Amino acid sequence: MLPQCIFNSKTLVNLCLLDCVCNPSTGAVSLPCLKSLNLYRIQYQVKKSLPHLLSGCPVLEELIVGGIADDDLNCFKIASTTIKSLSLDIGSGNVGNVKINAPALRYLEVEEYSSYEHIRLLPVSNLIEADIWLNNFVLEVDDLNFLNSLSNVNRLKLSGRVEQVCI
Repeated sequence: MLPQCIFNSKTLVNLCLLDCVCNPSTGAVSLPCLKSLNLYRIQYQVKKSLPHLLSGCPVLEELIVGGIADDDLNCFKIASTTIKSLSLDIGSGNVGNVKINAPALRYLEVEEYSSYEHIRLLPVSNLIEADIWLNNFVLEVDDLNFLNSLSNVNRLKLSGRVEQVCI
């Protein structure tokens, strides 16, 4: 488990955490200068850990979350009024619902290994660019609904492996 002092720094601008246990929900989070946060293969103790961490980052502009495969999380929430760039690598675990509320979002990258049915992107009028990886071989209605939520972007890049579209 990471020491609580990691989540309280007046000067930290970039933070990258890899392969560790994160439980900032047990104490105060104050990262007033943090602009870039990279979380890769993090084990979250409770589902409120990430929202609590983000709430203590008032100027966060870039969030990268990779290797999300925690079967204990039935809901994964990302909420921030300042995030401009968001990259998610969902992984192959059972994450449950992913809710994204980031009204300032300009760039979105998502790599999903099963289906986009559980990803909910709240309306983002500033979204300019999206890179979406389709790795589930079969594109279903829920996947198309997610793609439809990106209809206002200027640049949409779709990559991956789709062998069948089921509508």
